[in-house]
Amino acid sequence: MSEATRSPGPRAGATSAARDHAAAAVHRPMRGARLVAAIYGTIVLLTVLAPLPDDEPADNLFFAVAGTAIGFWLAHVYADLLAMDVEGEERPPRARRAAMAHNWPIVAVAIPPAILALLGILDVISDRAALEWDFGLGTLSLMAWGAAAARGRGRSWPRAVLAGVGALFIGLFIAGMKQLAH
Repeated sequence: MSEATRSPGPRAGATSAARDHAAAAVHRPMRGARLVAAIYGTIVLLTVLAPLPDDEPADNLFFAVAGTAIGFWLAHVYADLLAMDVEGEERPPRARRAAMAHNWPIVAVAIPPAILALLGILDVISDRAALEWDFGLGTLSLMAWGAAAARGRGRSWPRAVLAGVGALFIGLFIAGMKQLAH
């Protein structure tokens, strides 16, 4: 059957963009505010790591990473619950658990850097290597978020790489501003 005589399928009215968007939605593991929390957690970790001296002991690095992530996570959980109360919303029985899960990506992005710090504490790697690898992991993560954002907007791979590099520089700028403040 030739292309001209083939009958249109049931989805003939749907645009390819709509089909692509629907297909992408199925494969998206984190959406909305949870994704924002993961990106935010990455940036916060970079701002914590940037001003640390090269000879920072790994145990201090661990507590800086884990403490910051858990502290910001608790602050976001509290803010979510408090906002519900301020707006007069009825707080469902599972609201606390939902707020904790909703903001968990802030902690989740800190797990690999915390593991690297633990490796430093255990002398598997040097303290300096733990700090450098943590900062490198954070900057590469931010670069990956930028590239993923560009791909999510339908950009080509070369443009996605450029967007990733742009996100990397934005993250380094944010971290640098914190370092200048000290």
